Amino acid sequence: MYLEEKKNDRETYERIVARFADAQGHSAERADLASALDWIERSKTWGNRPEYSIVSSPDGAYAVFTTTDKPVLLIHLATLAAHRLVDSGGSYRSTPVARSPDSQFVAFVPVDRTTTTKSDPY
Repeated sequence: MYLEEKKNDRETYERIVARFADAQGHSAERADLASALDWIERSKTWGNRPEYSIVSSPDGAYAVFTTTDKPVLLIHLATLAAHRLVDSGGSYRSTPVARSPDSQFVAFVPVDRTTTTKSDPY
């Protein structure tokens, strides 16, 4: 199951990159998404894989980007609208993220905190 989820995460990432590249202009509201995509692309040079920085919802409507030193972002895949769940990820590792099987919730524990945070809708 984990390998299939990561395959879906990889495919979701590739769709986001393609749609982002096709978008007309990059407004300030997409700055967080642009920064996250740039970090993920640069991280490939040291062996990171894009699917390790994204968790997609089972229904394919949302994805969460979790990258080191960047905001944890909830991305609405139809519009590429980004919503910050956490202003900054961990300084040395990404924020762990889990999603509910029904795509209704996402849970995460920022590395500088000790409590789980639940966000909805997911």
